[in-house]
Amino acid sequence: MSLLNQSITFLYSICGIGLLAVYIPQALMIWRDQEGARAVSLWSWGVWTFTSLVTLLYAALVVKDLPWVGVSTGHLIGCATVYGLTLLRRRQFERREVGPKLPIPGVAR
Repeated sequence: MSLLNQSITFLYSICGIGLLAVYIPQALMIWRDQEGARAVSLWSWGVWTFTSLVTLLYAALVVKDLPWVGVSTGHLIGCATVYGLTLLRRRQFERREVGPKLPIPGVAR
């Protein structure tokens, strides 16, 4: 492998690791959101999570490129975390809005 290829591979790996840090502020904003994270698009993050999975599988099984596998794994973890936290916060918000289901006297469930 040439010095140029090695340098690009190294930079790709470093950028991939650094890019993981970009998911942290998004996850923190979702976690702190008290309104069910309505501003976060589940559709977009779901698509990004799915495409990250496909990319990881392609990198691992077809291309067999370890740096690409590493970066793709990080992206999948980041996207899935944002997607999962958004779902969690929305469910928590909906439960809080609806409130607990109290038994109705005389009505069997």
